[in-house]
Amino acid sequence: MRLQGGVIILNETSTLVDVGGCRLYFSVIPGTEDIVILEAGGGADSSSWGSFPLQLAQETDATVVTYDRAGFGKSDSPTSPYNLVEEVDWLMTGLRKLGLAYDLILAGHSYGGWHIRMTASRYPDVIRGMVLIDPFSTAFVNLLGVDYLDVHPMAAKDPPFDTSNPDALTKNQRGLIRRVKDGLGPKVQVMR
Repeated sequence: MRLQGGVIILNETSTLVDVGGCRLYFSVIPGTEDIVILEAGGGADSSSWGSFPLQLAQETDATVVTYDRAGFGKSDSPTSPYNLVEEVDWLMTGLRKLGLAYDLILAGHSYGGWHIRMTASRYPDVIRGMVLIDPFSTAFVNLLGVDYLDVHPMAAKDPPFDTSNPDALTKNQRGLIRRVKDGLGPKVQVMR
């Protein structure tokens, strides 16, 4: 609960939005026309932000949006292979359906930094600004190399957990496997 312009806002809105290839889970804390989208890191869902979205909304009076990428958290797990461009398009489809696809301030943590850069590249007319929080970047990939990162525990094609029993995997682990399956090379090509 928070006070906004003399009106008490009781709850954030949480909903699943059909974006074409799946349904994405969005949580919206209503505020002013300033709209901040929080993009979680690679293997994480929106819960990784903890209480930060509410604190941000209270301190800035902005509308704060978190969401779970396809295959993570409360979003559906698509059957299609991971595609960075498609994932970004799904985000924008969801924001359009929620009436929130304008004057966006994107904040991306780690791998989420790639997502917000791609979002800004594809939808420059609706982006007002970006905040990169310890971002994954093409420069980082250039420094370490695709081959090194494809075997590194945080970005590897073979995740750092036992995948021999798919039924024992968490949803986020299955989402991460979908994202890293083809390695980093195809994603770097798209980002370049």
